[in-house]
Amino acid sequence: MEEKDEKFYRLLDMQDREIKPDELEFIRECLFDKDKLVRMEAIPLIVDTPYFTDDDLKMLTELCDDNAAVVRTEAYEALSKVISSEACERLRKAVQTEEDEMSRGWAIVMWADSICANSANNADHSRHTAFVLKEMKRKENRKSDVCQLSFFYALYRFDYPYALDDLLSFLANDDYHVRCSVVNDLIFAARREDKQKIIMSFEECLAKEETEAVRFSLIRGIEELKKRSG
Repeated sequence: MEEKDEKFYRLLDMQDREIKPDELEFIRECLFDKDKLVRMEAIPLIVDTPYFTDDDLKMLTELCDDNAAVVRTEAYEALSKVISSEACERLRKAVQTEEDEMSRGWAIVMWADSICANSANNADHSRHTAFVLKEMKRKENRKSDVCQLSFFYALYRFDYPYALDDLLSFLANDDYHVRCSVVNDLIFAARREDKQKIIMSFEECLAKEETEAVRFSLIRGIEELKKRSG
């Protein structure tokens, strides 16, 4: 077995168990391995341990400039789990500078989640809303359904009027990946007062949806939201 494969499978083995303190140095070394798959697998492991440090946060922010989009995407998700203004700011920068469309869409979602995680209930998000509305107008974002969906998700999380209707409109998008994404977004972020409306929209879409992946997401979403409403 090649060294990179050995590292990769060792990291995989760590995913479903508690990380031991003496394994942390190995994980940290893997964050900057020459193989992008090794770097990608190491990122969630370092952020999910109780031993996460300020130096680890610094490494994650550095990985937001990695030359591989899949690594940057993992770094954005990891930063969204860190309660830190520095993490929020780095994600905000990614919204503005990320060149890969899919990674930029994910950065938007993770930034919105990070803002909400770092804010008190009923916080005033007007400044963040203004930022979203401005970024939505950039040429590369106007032409991207992926990024537009992510921006509407952010607006919904910031309690912007009619954002839910805009989100639900993506259930009719031509790209089934986008349709799956909006379902998964709302499974995670649905507010209590919106659950019944979302369930009804999912049921309407399920009646005519032909793509199995989207049907699976819709069924899961309906079941999950009904469970929470009960």
